Amino acid sequence: MAETSHYRDHFMAFIQELDMHVSAVDLDADVLDIRMSQETYPAFHEQDDYGAGQALERHLRAKDRAASPTSACAIRQANAPRCSAARLLANCRQERHLCCGWDGRAITTVHEKVAFKWTA
Repeated sequence: MAETSHYRDHFMAFIQELDMHVSAVDLDADVLDIRMSQETYPAFHEQDDYGAGQALERHLRAKDRAASPTSACAIRQANAPRCSAARLLANCRQERHLCCGWDGRAITTVHEKVAFKWTA
């Protein structure tokens, strides 16, 4: 959620849009894990520039079209896994619906929307 909120902050500063859907997907693949390379290859873990990681993906796919996707830690949430595997995802479905509280500068709260059941 921290990674999404960071980019949503930039987006919401322009349009003030508050609702967000969370999607769940299935991933069934071997993954090249680069989470432990943060000190050795810091460019793969930049907060606002995914260029190095994308270049690594292109290089791996150029060598082997069936190359494994890479897995890294989410930048803004310690030890949260992140995987660049869009081409291998299946069974995408909406998991939940969130409402992000925007204070004019940043997302400060996130609430989950649930169905309201009226009982008389």
